[in-house]
Amino acid sequence: MSSKIGNPRYRRLPEQQRKQLIIDATLKCLASYSLGDTTVRRIAEIAGVTPGLVTHHFKSKEELIAEAYRYLSEKFLSDYRRASNEESDDPIERLRSLISVMFQPQTLDRELLKIWTSFWTLVLSDKRLEAVHQLTAKKTRNHLCGLIKAALLVRKKTVDESEIHELSIAILSLLDGMWLAWGLDPDLFEPDQARGIAFEMISARLDLPELRD
Repeated sequence: MSSKIGNPRYRRLPEQQRKQLIIDATLKCLASYSLGDTTVRRIAEIAGVTPGLVTHHFKSKEELIAEAYRYLSEKFLSDYRRASNEESDDPIERLRSLISVMFQPQTLDRELLKIWTSFWTLVLSDKRLEAVHQLTAKKTRNHLCGLIKAALLVRKKTVDESEIHELSIAILSLLDGMWLAWGLDPDLFEPDQARGIAFEMISARLDLPELRD
């Protein structure tokens, strides 16, 4: 560990890269240990730095956990938007892409589930994590609302803003629920089967048969 700290190239890393190294290590630690066993010392070991460097950049474990949650939430939102295939002119195809990504290997990851659930237990008691959660959830719903509205308009269907909002909540709840169910029991269904179920239910609710496989 000390040899890595003494490496001139390591010392020349910009501060933001050092902080990101520690945040990445925090996520790896949460994937391997419980929240209670995720300590500053363990995070430092994974990052290859001293505990003192961790506390130099983050005043406490709680502050570091909050920043790690903020980073993972922002990454999720970025990946979520990219998954909707923004280059496509067909909003239904973009909606299909968004649904499909929930059942791909990079999303159906049990280590990722463990990290998220560790954070979610803190959302109920930590105001910083609660604020991050609410902002990310709002941005996620708004993005989906835009896709739903565009898909309905292109098919000349009636658009009601309050109904679109309710539809976005229903769709995200369905996808989150299936993702969580798979994470807890991967033998429950195959990803392709889950994707087909999601397409069937969402296409029926939106009256968009084009969404079906």
